Amino acid sequence: MDRTRDRRLAHHANHGEAGRRTLLQRHPDPRGRAAQPRGLHTSSDGGRTWAAAGTPVADTGRGNPGALLALADGRLALIYGQRKAPYGMYAVMSEDQGRTWAPPVTLRDDAVDWDLGYPRAVLRADGVIVTAYYYNDRTSPERYIAATLWKP
Repeated sequence: MDRTRDRRLAHHANHGEAGRRTLLQRHPDPRGRAAQPRGLHTSSDGGRTWAAAGTPVADTGRGNPGALLALADGRLALIYGQRKAPYGMYAVMSEDQGRTWAPPVTLRDDAVDWDLGYPRAVLRADGVIVTAYYYNDRTSPERYIAATLWKP
């Protein structure tokens, strides 16, 4: 995770292509809530210049940073916590460097309220994505760290 010049948090994914970078920037929510993971930008010169690339998720509710991951086949995966009903962990995929995004994939949607998220993800050699996050459901009154293993 890095910070942009205006001090906003940003997550980035490095592609196999030389010099290709994709950055997910958190934007302030106009309703005064937490930042939304909305500003996707790409660079083909190692990060010297950037261009807007698309909006992966229009509204995640109360917002929290997503995890952006470049897959071995060139696709991008954005994993995020949705802090509006249906509460849960979701992912969207892009096959065109972030210009367009497929409908959300539900990783899990059994949270009891909005207090969840902050995912981190890694890609295993077998193509499985391990996504860790904090979560709340009916199994415990406390929040806990959970993980979902899934294959896109």
